[in-house]
Amino acid sequence: MSEDRDYIAEMNTLIDQATEGSDWIAAVVAAKLRAQLAETDPDLLDGWLHAMAERMLTEVIGLHVRSERATARRRAGARAFRDASDAAEGGDDSLIGLFAVLHVVDGKNTQKRAADMTGPEHTFVAEETYQRTANEALMLAAFHRAVAKKVGKRKTSDVLTEQQYEQMYRSIAHAQEKAVA
Repeated sequence: MSEDRDYIAEMNTLIDQATEGSDWIAAVVAAKLRAQLAETDPDLLDGWLHAMAERMLTEVIGLHVRSERATARRRAGARAFRDASDAAEGGDDSLIGLFAVLHVVDGKNTQKRAADMTGPEHTFVAEETYQRTANEALMLAAFHRAVAKKVGKRKTSDVLTEQQYEQMYRSIAHAQEKAVA
């Protein structure tokens, strides 16, 4: 790896080039870029991976935690049934319970199991995780409904300029932020 190269900027340029146009699939682009760089510029691939390691690990850890949280939610009903059944027989509690689910409980991204959280931490989770996600989803849904109504069966680029599209987004996002406040 060379200290003279800006691996992130170089990779961003390649990603921009590889995602030009309207039809692409992230996994396919990633596979092609990895194969291309392994053959033509392994130093860029290695340097970029090294520079991005902490950020990528943070993302993967977050995905892992969200996956475990979703698994715990899916299993909660089965677990409740099993617990009731096992109470009479002294059963196995190996399934992940909702108490074991990790949540970000403060602005510093501290993670705690639900079993160890305080009331204010539950309030933080409710407001900063779930309410924010719900508000963002509602805003995006409103935006895409408005675009769909305006565009009809045509392509967005045939009806709106990029500037109009962004202006429409900002007007809906701003209206949603006011409604939540």
